[in-house]
Amino acid sequence: MIDIHPDQARTLAAIVAHGSFEAAAGHLLVTASAVSQRVRALEVAVGRPVLKRTRPVELTTSGHAVVRFARQLDMLSADLAEELQPGARPTSVRLTLVINSDSLHTWAMPGLASVAGKVQLEILREDQDYSLELLRSGAAAAAITTTAKAAPGCSSRRLGVMRYLPVCTPDFAARWFPGGATADTLAVAPVIIYDRKDDLQDRYLRGVSRRTLQPPRHYVPAAHEFGEAIRWGMGWGLLPEIEVSDELKRRTMVSLDPAAHVDVPLHWQQWRYGSAALEEVAAAVLAAARPSGEPAGDGRSAVGRNLRRRDRFPPVLGPPQRIDWQHGNNRPDRLPNRTAPARTAPTTCRPPRAPQNSPSRRPGSAASASPPWWSPLCCGRPPLWASGPWGPASPRLPDPGRLAIAAVVLGLVVLPQIRKNPNLPGAANGGPSWRTALCGSAATTSP
Repeated sequence: MIDIHPDQARTLAAIVAHGSFEAAAGHLLVTASAVSQRVRALEVAVGRPVLKRTRPVELTTSGHAVVRFARQLDMLSADLAEELQPGARPTSVRLTLVINSDSLHTWAMPGLASVAGKVQLEILREDQDYSLELLRSGAAAAAITTTAKAAPGCSSRRLGVMRYLPVCTPDFAARWFPGGATADTLAVAPVIIYDRKDDLQDRYLRGVSRRTLQPPRHYVPAAHEFGEAIRWGMGWGLLPEIEVSDELKRRTMVSLDPAAHVDVPLHWQQWRYGSAALEEVAAAVLAAARPSGEPAGDGRSAVGRNLRRRDRFPPVLGPPQRIDWQHGNNRPDRLPNRTAPARTAPTTCRPPRAPQNSPSRRPGSAASASPPWWSPLCCGRPPLWASGPWGPASPRLPDPGRLAIAAVVLGLVVLPQIRKNPNLPGAANGGPSWRTALCGSAATTSP
């Protein structure tokens, strides 16, 4: 069992928080030499390096685990103080959360405001596809992420699905999409992108066209200014349905395609061994993601208030449906307002079958009789035993069945007759040939 001293773990966390040994020494009110000795002793206890001595310092995988342990220890110490001295919770309890900009801008702030008087919050703004890295490194105690699988040492809960709609102003649509938002028009119309990590607009473009579209791009890395850029007509972009539903009703914003959207699933991940303060924050965030009166844990939400449940996948063909661009329903036959491509019949060696109601498919017709399974054996002529239960009136067998029956007949009927009857040596000795005996007519050549 590895015994890690709390002071050593807190020292490593201070180095990471302040960026250097000297800054951590000033924060802990010790010398830089004492900080170095604590780190050296910690590495001896762990048995491997915990950080890379660069500027700024970088943690190893073991160092991330130690920093997470140090911050969990601080939260547990605060819980112990609250239990020993009820009502005297210190105001220095601090939690670091990672939340994406759109969640902060639309639905998360009311829930966080409800616990602001009980805990100090440090909110790191990061894209939902990258926020899990800060949680793994120990820099944050909880994060909103798109990953459902819990990180090591963490628990995961589903919040819901955040739906994004491709929108623009009516004037922009009249200028750039007079005939509709097609692949050709989207390739030249300016688009607003949040930052270099933002993939929502490109995800929508990949659903519209199989070829890579590279329209002109404007980068606006702020949630409020991102929406304002679209409202001022700088370009089109994807905004949360919660944010633009009222504007779509008033027609101050229009959708590029009413049947198209991009769904982003959101999950709340936090340290498994957290504290009472962390659980209160988690409960507040989960409540903000649900409509009032709805049971916890189902991830459903109401339009205009919080998150929504993921829709079912639409059918492959039929009238235009709501398309889930994220999960691969972007084949040409699934796109809205498009005609499904013609499907060619697979190549086969059998002749094409006649339609179901055609005369050739009716029982008793000459065209309905398929070639019997024994035809390859006897050159198309009926054999002597063709009137038996396996004759022309029997149902047609599949190719493997025909070959199997032929092998059985050959081994159990034909070969024993050849051995027992020496009067069938072949046409060369004056007797009937084997093909004559099998097919009931004179053969032109002997086998």
